[in-house]
Amino acid sequence: MTTLEIGALILAGEFALIAWIILFMMMRHQHKRSHEDHAHAGAVMRRLETDEFSRRDALTSLFESTYHLEGDDLAAKVDEYIVREKAFYSAMLSLYLSRDGAMLKKIPEELTKVLTPLAEMTPTGMIDASQLNDLENEKAALADELASTKDTLEELMDEYMAAFKKNQDEATAEETPAPAGEPDQAAPPEPPAPTPSEPADNQLEDVEFDILPEQVDVEASQPDAAAPEAIVAPKPEPEPEPVAEEAVAEEPTATPEEPSSLNEEPIDQDALDAMLDAFGTQNQAPQPEPEQEPEQEPEPEPEPSSATQAESPEDEEARAREELEGLADLFGEPADKK
Repeated sequence: MTTLEIGALILAGEFALIAWIILFMMMRHQHKRSHEDHAHAGAVMRRLETDEFSRRDALTSLFESTYHLEGDDLAAKVDEYIVREKAFYSAMLSLYLSRDGAMLKKIPEELTKVLTPLAEMTPTGMIDASQLNDLENEKAALADELASTKDTLEELMDEYMAAFKKNQDEATAEETPAPAGEPDQAAPPEPPAPTPSEPADNQLEDVEFDILPEQVDVEASQPDAAAPEAIVAPKPEPEPEPVAEEAVAEEPTATPEEPSSLNEEPIDQDALDAMLDAFGTQNQAPQPEPEQEPEQEPEPEPEPSSATQAESPEDEEARAREELEGLADLFGEPADKK
């Protein structure tokens, strides 16, 4: 072999050796880089696993404060979001390790998967936007109905107030007293008709009597026993009582002129007898019974017997004389009246 051939073989061997060395160095560098990439990816995965609990707590607080989720719904949403985050990190690590262009195109899709749970979440108590128009229409209808109801209530209140005012005016008109020109509806009751004995009493009041002191003492000591027999019907008791009280009240204040009545001339006996006969005849006339209150029922008076009606004129005259003396005692002497 020539020297040229031997030199060519040596150069070829050297180039082959250099090529193997370069190839070895490149393969070693690539293996080392791949090992480092896996080491970095493993570190990222370990970090994600370590931060998973804190990340879960942060998501729980965020969903509770922002979306007002509670209980199982909150836990389900947190788990779903954690799974989507792990999938996104896995895709990114695969792209980093494989240096694959196809995986690089999937990055937007993986990001959408992560954000989809957040986009679909709605706060508790809120409604969808699709129901907003329906709710607005329903609100307008309710507002119209409320306005109509308000107008109806106002009309009813006006009618009620008008009726109440009318009733109040009628009650006021009924309570007001009648004018002076109109006759009184509730006139006072008329006094009872005078009994037949009252005219005789009125006539006797105008007659002056001369009564001896002995007769006055006798009449004062004896009770008026003949009155029930002479008067058949009961007389109203309240009428003579105030007169008797006035007579009794006037007796102590009598002036010393009383003895002057002893010197006066007596009345004509014939005229007195005629007047007593007329008075006795009037007493025998029937008298109407006055109306008595149901609360105070007076005791029934004994009915006049046939013997009383058949009394002689002398007895009637004596009884009338006693009544006249009693009346004179009640009304006082003529000197006191003058």
